Amino acid sequence: MRPAVSTNFCSPVKNGWQEEQMPTLMSFLVERVWMADPHAQEMVVSWYSGWISDFMALGGKGACKVSALPLCANKKSARIVTARTAANPILAAWQTILARRGDAAAVLAADGSVLRTFPGIEGEARDFERTLAGLQPGAVVAVQVGNDARFPALLLALWRRGLIPVPLDRSLEKDAFAAALDVCRAAAFFAPMADGALALLERPSTGGPDADFLKLTSGTTGAPRAIGFRAAQLLADCDAVCDTMGIGAEDLNYGVIPWSHSYGFSNLVTPLLCRGVPVVATEERLPRA
Repeated sequence: MRPAVSTNFCSPVKNGWQEEQMPTLMSFLVERVWMADPHAQEMVVSWYSGWISDFMALGGKGACKVSALPLCANKKSARIVTARTAANPILAAWQTILARRGDAAAVLAADGSVLRTFPGIEGEARDFERTLAGLQPGAVVAVQVGNDARFPALLLALWRRGLIPVPLDRSLEKDAFAAALDVCRAAAFFAPMADGALALLERPSTGGPDADFLKLTSGTTGAPRAIGFRAAQLLADCDAVCDTMGIGAEDLNYGVIPWSHSYGFSNLVTPLLCRGVPVVATEERLPRA
């Protein structure tokens, strides 16, 4: 395998400029990677720390040519995806973690009580799979549950059914939420009911994009856009975060940052699923003593 070609950048945040202009910046960097290694076969995009992006050109037998990576920067959507692999690597990583972690606590409350063990997440995911049986593979399903202990199981269930999750901020008002569903072409969405149960509500849809996961931009300087990712890219992001910050299964993440945000998802949710790092499910700003 040839050495990776990596480009890093970090710019000051001003009125959401980076998020809205990210596709243009990515297109520029993709061209530079091609110049550095014209034989690169696959592009992996990794976002972490909110505004830092790694672009790595990876060689390897069977990988698609980087020219197959679609990038667009229209008003509503942008895609940063490589060719789909036969299996979701996050699901494979989860099976390894499930066997390794045993009955250890996976999701905790702010008071230290255990909300979910690793087997508990697995069992809950299987239950959610049955709820999703009526949806066609490739459909987009929005998840607006906040930092809920059920969130990891929802993701696993959606991926196992071949569906495309898109986490949405719980603070979205009714009109903004409806607009987000339209932008993402969501066929259904999960939302908590008054009694705390999660309801799956279906809606008309024109079909989902060619992706494994969607992130919705904030739309600070314009209309929100849905950006598609492959599971392999999310895993690469998780690996970069954990390896760079030295995070392992012996650590405990405190989940104050919204899990629906890119930074919270990559620093809290995927480390749980792919590295076995337990997390406290809370939205409290200060940990309890």
